[in-house]
Amino acid sequence: QDNHDHGFLVGLLVGDGTFADNQAILSFWDPDLANQAIKAIVRLCPDEVPITPTPIKGRGEWRIRRAAVTSLASQWGIRQGAKHDIDGLMTLSDDSLQGFLKGLFDADGSVQGTQQKGVSVRLTQSNLSVLKSVQRMLLRFGIVSKIYKNRRPEGDYELPDGKGGLKLYRCKAVHDLVIANE
Repeated sequence: QDNHDHGFLVGLLVGDGTFADNQAILSFWDPDLANQAIKAIVRLCPDEVPITPTPIKGRGEWRIRRAAVTSLASQWGIRQGAKHDIDGLMTLSDDSLQGFLKGLFDADGSVQGTQQKGVSVRLTQSNLSVLKSVQRMLLRFGIVSKIYKNRRPEGDYELPDGKGGLKLYRCKAVHDLVIANE
């Protein structure tokens, strides 16, 4: 079984989620997005205990860990060590695939530009194969996009350390999928 909520939760997982001890963990920096996820989880498994996101001290991040999300992701081939293997999702219903794209763009997407210069919707990923798969998914709905490789090259960058400071981290190259013009 699949539907929009299922796709949305898996999209959030692929975008900003992770796995620990083979359990899916959804991460949020936006409380509204966390609330949308909670509502989707409640619709997925209404008999579960109330869901309260766990705050991560000093990071402005909340996390949700639910067995139902882990099970759902696994049914779709998304699991620890294979979080980015999303090609198989092309067989999903349109409703589920739209939910997946919504979750992924809510997690990793942005809108950039101005009305005068032009506006674009972007999806940023370090995993190029995810962007190529998403590009095919968008084409299924008649949405044309372009992938720009190596928007930020691999290298060492100062990033927040989760303790209020900055630390030098080795980062992978970052790529953008861009939807622009008409």
